[in-house]
Amino acid sequence: MAHPGCRLGTSTATRVEPCQNSREAGKLRFGSPIVTVLSDEEVKLRTTVEAALALVIVLVLGAGFWFFGGGELGGDGSTETTTPIVVDPEAAGRGLQLANNSGCLACHTVDGTPGTGPTWSGVAGATVQLESGESEIADTAYLFNSIVDPGSQIVAGFADVMPPDYADQLTEAEINDLVSYIQSLAG
Repeated sequence: MAHPGCRLGTSTATRVEPCQNSREAGKLRFGSPIVTVLSDEEVKLRTTVEAALALVIVLVLGAGFWFFGGGELGGDGSTETTTPIVVDPEAAGRGLQLANNSGCLACHTVDGTPGTGPTWSGVAGATVQLESGESEIADTAYLFNSIVDPGSQIVAGFADVMPPDYADQLTEAEINDLVSYIQSLAG
């Protein structure tokens, strides 16, 4: 029985005592578990130390996962999209044909190499830096608007050379097909 104000704690160790009788001389006998009496202050200290140790372990593991996982806090400013882009393959096929027939691929590349205009490779869903200093997500609306009113959002580093009359030359369905094709190149 514990004294008032004390708690019992048990250890996984057991008491080991040498045997006293002659038949088992030289052997060790394992007894009952060792019982430790802890005061309230010792229990509080032990709990505090265990909590601090758990916190340190969590922080070290988190730092390790972050460091070895290659993550960056707050994002890395990449142009990769986090939302999957769903593309209608038939519309993208029609868009490819239209891009070839309308001369789009004379200025825009699809493999990431520089051209007269921005590459279409990986642009869909990415953050695009504009000449105005603003940035835009190249979502469906941005891509559509870039075709029908190209001078309204010039990509940084490129001149305003795209013909502004595609809205008059192409139907809305054709422009949507071009957008689907560009989205199919997201990666």
